Amino acid sequence: MAIITEFKSSLPSCQYAFKDGTAAIFMFGRYRTDNEDYIAELKHEIKMKHPHITGGNQIDTAIDNPLVGLEAKFRAKFLAEQAAEHAAALDKSNDMGGNRNINQNFGALTSDGSQLAIGSEDVKIGVTDTSKATPVVPISSSKVPLILK
Repeated sequence: MAIITEFKSSLPSCQYAFKDGTAAIFMFGRYRTDNEDYIAELKHEIKMKHPHITGGNQIDTAIDNPLVGLEAKFRAKFLAEQAAEHAAALDKSNDMGGNRNINQNFGALTSDGSQLAIGSEDVKIGVTDTSKATPVVPISSSKVPLILK
């Protein structure tokens, strides 16, 4: 990973103002940087016996964080599994029929919707021709059955 320099403070949370106006913010008593100007200035402060700042040790972030190695291991394993699945998906011997001629297999999928009319081939959507419609007979209150021809 990266080599950075860590400075420590006797105060858990404090700020140090650099000469250029930026601040070194010590969180949990630690400040880490790789900026050479900031490192030189903080080392000068340590040499001048600053009451709260100590350290100046170089730290490898890969060693400092043990999860980085595990993350790299699991990432490599995941990428290998993805490559194997991708290779299996592209294998021509594993063809399961596919979706060739999809428009011939599903005849009801048309653009005009004319095949969706049920019962009659000549009924068109949006046309109101009452001569071919089935008559609707209201139910009468008489007990005589109605016979339609």
